[in-house]
Amino acid sequence: MMFGYHKSMMGKLLSNKFVIQGVWVAVVALVTLLIIFASNRFFQSDFWGGIKEDGSTSPEWELSLKEGAMEFSLPTDAFLSVFVKENGYEKILAEKNKDAQYPIASITKLVTALVASEQYEGDDIIMLTANALKERGASGAYPPGSRLLFNDALRALLIASHNEVASALAEQAGVGGFVEAMNQRAQAIGLQNTVFFNAIGVDPLVDSKQINLSTALDIYKLARYIQESFPDILSITAQNEYSLSDAGGKFITTIQNTNKLLEWEEAPFQILGGKTGDTPRAKKNLVVVSGSPCGGKIFSVVLGSQDNFEDMKALLLYINDSYKWSCPID
Repeated sequence: MMFGYHKSMMGKLLSNKFVIQGVWVAVVALVTLLIIFASNRFFQSDFWGGIKEDGSTSPEWELSLKEGAMEFSLPTDAFLSVFVKENGYEKILAEKNKDAQYPIASITKLVTALVASEQYEGDDIIMLTANALKERGASGAYPPGSRLLFNDALRALLIASHNEVASALAEQAGVGGFVEAMNQRAQAIGLQNTVFFNAIGVDPLVDSKQINLSTALDIYKLARYIQESFPDILSITAQNEYSLSDAGGKFITTIQNTNKLLEWEEAPFQILGGKTGDTPRAKKNLVVVSGSPCGGKIFSVVLGSQDNFEDMKALLLYINDSYKWSCPID
């Protein structure tokens, strides 16, 4: 009998133990669910800002149009302007045909500069051969047999957009391999709709499809990549002029920047650099990197314009006048 009594008591104790354990498991599970729910509500709240689909953090403050702002347009093939905050948040401010391919002319030279900077050192000698000096659109500034230090060649390329210098850089490295490297770099950056057939940006001699093409969106990506990863290249494009000498130190000429917006005294934003491009088939193109009233950068592109400088001015003035640049206090 005693044995049966103990057995019965043991069963009740075990039963109670499992009941108690079950209750605790239920309580812990409930608390866990409440914590997860509360956390999700916090991270999805307006205070936190959440994570945007493009992977960038959305700030508490977002740039928005003023009430009654008019729709913007330009008589160009394409244009795009994008505001990028330091934390990676980006917002398209104005756009037209941003994904359509168009000839880009000498905007090409930004990628020429990237590839050349990998293949040459600053004190390397760049030979301007007779073939390079006969390049279409050559400046005529260089006497036969001219030699430049690469550092000076890079400035002639980006400030004055000298076609003979672009030709010499590709020729000395091997034209085929150099252009292939340009296309590989474009793909590595993520320029999916960009293709290069030469290092200069010139139109083909005959009606041909072999012309350097890109999109306003890809040019924005390129400018942003250079600004973030190669700021020295961007800073060169912001120089108004440069005293150019040959490799022996003999003065050649003072080169002037092809980007007239650097002289725009009433510019609403500080112009930090950019690149022009102009051929009969490409028409007039321009990419500009500028500051903004709220930190970050504004990247603006105009393709296929009849007057790239006036169109870019109109675009930047629209952005300044039509958006609420009421910056938050960090």
